[in-house]
Amino acid sequence: MEPLNGQIAYSEEPIEKGKAAFRKSCSECHGMDGRGNIRSGKKLEDDWGNRIWPRDLTKPWTWRATQSLDTTEKERDETVKAIYTRLSIGIPGTPMPAHRAVEEGNQDPVILEDRWHIANYVYTACGKPPCNPRMDRWSAAGNWKPNCRQVWMTSAGKRRRR
Repeated sequence: MEPLNGQIAYSEEPIEKGKAAFRKSCSECHGMDGRGNIRSGKKLEDDWGNRIWPRDLTKPWTWRATQSLDTTEKERDETVKAIYTRLSIGIPGTPMPAHRAVEEGNQDPVILEDRWHIANYVYTACGKPPCNPRMDRWSAAGNWKPNCRQVWMTSAGKRRRR
């Protein structure tokens, strides 16, 4: 289990730092904006030889981490912790590596502080409201919160639920 102490509060500055750290450490697979770099030419396979693609981090319903569509501060922090944990320990059976040292005495590939910054950035990149809730596109959305089925059906070009 990954220790969760040292969480960096969700705010504008950590998100900006996270964007820079993400582009340095994660863009090779996930692309510069987290949409999944499927044109990189890299052939990714899981441990059983099946072809897989990097996650499009702007589509949180595809993540292998607990996440919530609720925007309360507590739920947001829990989702950021889940992203941090996944980033730190990787995803067993996939090419998603651990971004912390896995053996004692080794250096972390991505330092602790940057992993928290990246987690804050990824939370925002997935379409969650940014720190400034006065932005036009978020205030225009009102209180509507889609469930995962509604988002998937709409984004997949299927029929829309009303």
